[in-house]
Amino acid sequence: MKFNRTVSQTGRKAMAFTLAEMMIAASIFTIVIGGAIYSHLFGWRLNQWTAAKLGASDQSRIGFGRLQDEIRTAKNIIIGDVSGSTFTQVADGSSQQGSALQIYTSTNTNSFIRYYMPTNTGILYRTNTAVAGTRLVAQYITN
Repeated sequence: MKFNRTVSQTGRKAMAFTLAEMMIAASIFTIVIGGAIYSHLFGWRLNQWTAAKLGASDQSRIGFGRLQDEIRTAKNIIIGDVSGSTFTQVADGSSQQGSALQIYTSTNTNSFIRYYMPTNTGILYRTNTAVAGTRLVAQYITN
């Protein structure tokens, strides 16, 4: 057996990469990995943005679904306007339009649920006589 082969006998395949080839390969690898990382981070940010939008829509959908259920099960409903914490009923015989809706779930007139939207705010609130405080139902409402 002879082990004295020359460069021309072994060919180019048996030789190592040159420094220029290694630098080009490392640069291409760095660009590909950088692109993959950037794509991953872009997708993550887009997912966060979409989740926030969908969460807001879900909360509004839940709030309006609850309003719909309360209207369906109501014993009495009164339309009117709210000024501060004072509810003023729309007079009988006039157009039933107002910024508030007062829902009585029983025949007890001291127990009610009130939905109201202050003028030009686009925010719908819910208050209940059984539970203290006002709750935000939806915001950025138009029409």
